[in-house]
This record gives sequence, C-alpha cells and structure tokens, in this order.
Amino acid sequence: MEFLYKRQLLLALIFLASQTIASHTCFSSYYKKIEDTATKTASKIKTVEEFEQAIKSNHFLIKNKLDYALEEDEKDGIENAHKWANLSIGPKINRDIKDFKGDFLVVGGGRSIGAITSISSSKEFLDKYGDEWRESGNKDKIARVEETEAEINEILKKYYTINIDTEADPDLLGSITSIGDTLSIPDNRFSTIRFEGVDALVFLNPDTLKILERITKANGKIIMDVTPMFARAVIVAFSGSKWEKQIYDQLDGKIYNDVTNNNMLQLTITN
Repeated sequence: MEFLYKRQLLLALIFLASQTIASHTCFSSYYKKIEDTATKTASKIKTVEEFEQAIKSNHFLIKNKLDYALEEDEKDGIENAHKWANLSIGPKINRDIKDFKGDFLVVGGGRSIGAITSISSSKEFLDKYGDEWRESGNKDKIARVEETEAEINEILKKYYTINIDTEADPDLLGSITSIGDTLSIPDNRFSTIRFEGVDALVFLNPDTLKILERITKANGKIIMDVTPMFARAVIVAFSGSKWEKQIYDQLDGKIYNDVTNNNMLQLTITN
C-alpha cells in the first residue's frame, strides 16, 4: 500500500514538472514571438521615398495642395522615427495596473517631472520650496508642503503614466511604440489617452496605432498634439486606419504650406 502511494506521488510530481516545463516553454515562446515582432517594426515604417510617393497620391493632401516634396526637416523626422522603431527599454512596472482604479492614461507623464499638466504648478512649487519649507520648522510652511504633496498624490490616482524617461518616475517605464513594453496593459483599459510632450513621430510607427486601438475602450478618446511640420507624415501614417476620416476632418484647412509654423494642432480621435 505504501509502495503504491509513493508510486502515485512520484507520477504526480513528474506530471507537474512536465506541465511546468511546457508552460515555461510556451511562455518563453510567446515572449520570443513578441520580441521578434518588435525587431521587425522598423521595416513597417515607410521610408522617406515611400512617404514621398504616399504624399503625392494622397487625395486629402492633393485637395489641400499639400502634395509637394518633403522638406529636409520632414525627412529628418522620418529617419528619426526609424531609429526609435525598435526602442524597448523595459518594461519596468512601478505601479501594477491592477492597483490603478482610474481609466486615464498619460503618455509622457510621470510623478517626478510633473508632466501631467494639472500637477505642473504644484510640482514646481515643491521643487522650489519643498525641502526648505519642510526643514524650516514653521508649522504653516510644513503644512502647506504636506497639503501640496497630498493634492498631487490625489491627482495621480486618476492617471496612469507611461514614459521612456526613468527620471520621470512613470507607472510604466516603457515605450508606447513597443508591443512588448505595453503587454501589461489589458485590452480596452482606458477611456482617455493623452499624449503630453510626446513627439508626433511616434504615430509613424504602425505598432503605435495597433497598441492604441487595443488598449483604448470603445468610444474612448485619444488626444495628441501635432506640429504642422510633421502633419503631412502623420496624415500618411493614419491613412487606411480606422481613424483616417477623423484625422482628415480635424486637419482640413488647418495645415499650410509654411511647415515652419510651430503652432500645435491638437487632435482628438474616438476609438
């Protein structure tokens, strides 16, 4: 009887070990597939020549008489988009998204730099006076610092942040252009995604659009800023996507031949 029990226990342990190995192999294969996908991203971004051709054949740009040759700055921007294509610096999760109860994502945000507009002034105050007032022994000044810190923490509860800058202290250290870096974010997670201080060139990467479509809720909003200099490249990047018409409608009549105009164009698209 004891022999039979030991035999059954041994078989059970062998089975569990085989399942663990199989699971680990499957897990490793999955991430290897993700890594392979990420390394091929650069080839998905159009080359300068392909952007030139796309601009000349884009009906929206032709209608608005914006189908002229690419400027040097535009070419440089496209080349930079290629350089950033394989950017994957993480991911490093500083706050598990399971612990986040809100549904607002700030791309380019973080606790340290105050990139979230609504905490910028408070962050500047703390940077300037925080340590001095905290050590002053003055109860009113100490109370003011503590109140400001509490206000910032309360605001941050409403936002989840992703950034490639370690000094920004984001919730998720990683790139919005990387499938691997954004794996921890569930599907249909955010009702609002706001890009703050992020170069519009990230949208030239097709993976960025796939990621945004995946992590945004149905009817969720994606808010971005585009400089006129790169608006034509962004138009080409969104052409053929589910957001093409929304981009066209918002930029119609707002882009001019003077690509040196640096007035930001804020766009909001609905998933």
